[in-house]
Amino acid sequence: MEEQFTRRNALLNIFGEAVWGLKANLIVPSVILSVLLYQFGASPELIGAITAIETSMILLPQMLGGYLFHSRARRKRQLVLWHYLVMLPFNIVMGLLTFFARQMDPAIYRAGMLVCFACYMGAIGVVSASWFEYFMGTIYESSIRGTVMGLSTFAASITGTFAALFASWLIGRLPLPDAYAWLYLISWFFGMISISLFIFIKDPGSATPLLEEKRPTLRSLSASLRMSLGVANFRTYLLGRVMAISGFSIIPFVAIYFSSVSGGGLSKEAVVASYSAFTISNALGGLFLGRIGDRFGHRWGILFGASMQVLTLLAALVVPGIAGCILTYSGAGFAVACGFISHYNLVMEMCPPENPNRVAHISMANLVIGIPASLAPLASGWVAGGWGIPTLFTICLGVSLAALLWLVLRFKEPRSA
Repeated sequence: MEEQFTRRNALLNIFGEAVWGLKANLIVPSVILSVLLYQFGASPELIGAITAIETSMILLPQMLGGYLFHSRARRKRQLVLWHYLVMLPFNIVMGLLTFFARQMDPAIYRAGMLVCFACYMGAIGVVSASWFEYFMGTIYESSIRGTVMGLSTFAASITGTFAALFASWLIGRLPLPDAYAWLYLISWFFGMISISLFIFIKDPGSATPLLEEKRPTLRSLSASLRMSLGVANFRTYLLGRVMAISGFSIIPFVAIYFSSVSGGGLSKEAVVASYSAFTISNALGGLFLGRIGDRFGHRWGILFGASMQVLTLLAALVVPGIAGCILTYSGAGFAVACGFISHYNLVMEMCPPENPNRVAHISMANLVIGIPASLAPLASGWVAGGWGIPTLFTICLGVSLAALLWLVLRFKEPRSA
């Protein structure tokens, strides 16, 4: 019976993430929002702010989830309602704003979109650690967790590929800004369908006495954080991830660069269509990395991701035109898949057994990474605006290479450390 529930839960998770991949890639901020605001007069610094907002608002508010979703008995219902009532409505607001963008002052429109985007990403950040701790860490054993995450990422990336191609087709056929407005509204619709599927996932421990959990206190959180940071290998990993993420704050500038004369002068439809290479490579990375990590350790996934990050930046610097755009997005897809699947599995595996608050452990890891990772895109916008995007790519290449060497030489596989 337990195996049957596991299989059923895994299938629901995979289908739910597949629909979410469709939803998310219709409005991927590093492409859709960047191109949209650029056409309404956004500066390179503002384009860099998009990634800064995305990174900071996803990572920094995660500790709040431990307070809002502390009860295992009510956690699934609360997580789903949070998506329905708090997160997804911002997609509707952004769509409506975009429909009326021509009747608004461009500066007001840009500000309104950035505020809504920040609120949307902040709502994701509040729920993120609790979501992964519950729907991955609690529902599945560590022996299959990476496989389920990998298959879910694969499914989400496949549907995301079709979403990117559909977005490109729609942008080419509807006038500015109607196509973008429709993308936000369609994204909201598929988001509602995706989250609804998670209602049917069964918690294997829902009938146990573990249901009544105390709301964490500042003292218990402080003790939990000290316990986690007391592990030297965990600190080494966090430093490596800070360097890696800081050296890859280039994604919004890929679309801008390859649309420029120096990058090949591609049309906006070609750039958006090229983004499908990101989702395809992200799918392939998810398909293999989760299972390989379950069997041989997720350290290999992090090292592969850091290596792909270096190769991605090299491709962006030396290969112009459509080939360079596709290669850059392809490498980025592999790097992001590794950073997602391998990262969350490593963080959960490195939670000390005596630490009773895994949500706090996950949130703290993302907080440590999130602070410098939030500032890096702002610095990237400043560099791109002052010295040009190729200079930005060169600096990021050096930082990414340093991150790769640090992780290879200093970070140990947690299962054997």
